[in-house]
Amino acid sequence: MKPFYLLLIMLLSSVYAGAQTKTVISSGPSTNVISPGHSTNLIPSGYSTNYTVVSAGFGQFYPADPGHDIAVTFPYTVKDIDNGGVTSHTFNGALVGTFTKPSFMYDLLSLDIMRNHNDYRVGFGFFQEAGGDQGFYLKGGYSFVIPLGFLLIKPSVDLFYMNGGDKMGAIDNRKKEINLYRFTAQDHFSYTTDDGNGGGVWATTDADHLNVYFKRFSILAEPKLILSTKPMGRLVISLEAGWMYQLRQRTELLFEQEGVDAGSANEVGHVPLGENGLLTGPYAAVHVGICFWPKKAAS
Repeated sequence: MKPFYLLLIMLLSSVYAGAQTKTVISSGPSTNVISPGHSTNLIPSGYSTNYTVVSAGFGQFYPADPGHDIAVTFPYTVKDIDNGGVTSHTFNGALVGTFTKPSFMYDLLSLDIMRNHNDYRVGFGFFQEAGGDQGFYLKGGYSFVIPLGFLLIKPSVDLFYMNGGDKMGAIDNRKKEINLYRFTAQDHFSYTTDDGNGGGVWATTDADHLNVYFKRFSILAEPKLILSTKPMGRLVISLEAGWMYQLRQRTELLFEQEGVDAGSANEVGHVPLGENGLLTGPYAAVHVGICFWPKKAAS
């Protein structure tokens, strides 16, 4: 958690600097001077607390159990398209040391819509663990905003949808028909591609290989506390700390063909598995954002 001590120092330093630096805000012929000992609200004069913040951020999540090693074995048959011969095979795949903590969370985009004492929030990003587990997440949440001098205190709750995937191996699918579980992967497949005019068109390609993925889908709830600056001109900095609770989780094996055409793919099927890990634990993050579209207060 050492990076967060540095981030906290940076935030406190910016707050201290904002409180100590004279700021002149001009509006027509009159000039308002904000000096030490006076209000440190840097929102431009004549604007209310209704505004929108677009931000990006970085966080760390420490789940109680990030997940255990996985080994998968299943039989499958291969039919050679050229000679019609059928052979039997066994797939062996494993994920060892993949699920680790902490999980690094990268908020690519977060949108906060501030309306007086209410903050409505949506965003998305991706996560990455040192062991290799990775994926993307979507989030949405609400905060009640409590002004405290230069700062905003926000008791909050967020809801996360996390979609992670790790490749366990691949099976040669060139000029071969693969049968596994109740699915068949043909030696060719159809997919949609760009027609050059912004639309889609169906195309057919030869299969190259059949990928085998482990997928984990989770829904998490996070009560948290956010400490945010008021807009410093356009700049907003915030720190947050909370506790993730896993509400639901499911895992599966996903079989997906990859074709010889660049970017072509075809989902063949999936097989459900049991839960892997318990994604409940502490989370902390820092965000840096830009304030847009302040709403002018009624005169």
